[in-house]
Amino acid sequence: MSPFIHTREKGEPENGWTLIETLAAIVIIGIGIALFTRIQIMTRSTSKYNSNLLKAGHLIEANIDSIRTWIARDTLNNWPPSNGSATVGVITLTSTVSAASSPKDALNIPHARKVDFTASWGSGPLDTLKVTTYVSRYF
Repeated sequence: MSPFIHTREKGEPENGWTLIETLAAIVIIGIGIALFTRIQIMTRSTSKYNSNLLKAGHLIEANIDSIRTWIARDTLNNWPPSNGSATVGVITLTSTVSAASSPKDALNIPHARKVDFTASWGSGPLDTLKVTTYVSRYF
């Protein structure tokens, strides 16, 4: 008997994979890769949203500090603050200044202003961050 030829004895199991087993393994691996890719895409999208939200928050915070510092430097000439808008990267920031009113009796507070900030970075309903703060000549 040649050492390169192997004949199977009766009752001896066959070695190797059948075509069905190979196809089943390919399908299972393909499903696993598809699921992994989908998870990666969802994670990337969520990460991008969170990054834009964080940047928008920092931009609003910096503008609030800037307005308050500007007023504090010269309360006569830098009062009242004005409306503004800016675009930084993909984020568009607008600030709207209006009269401040007391929550108790809705009377106008003469030396205070309400400032509404809106930061947006997309067209979706969750692609906007809105913050309201109050500024005054005296604090």
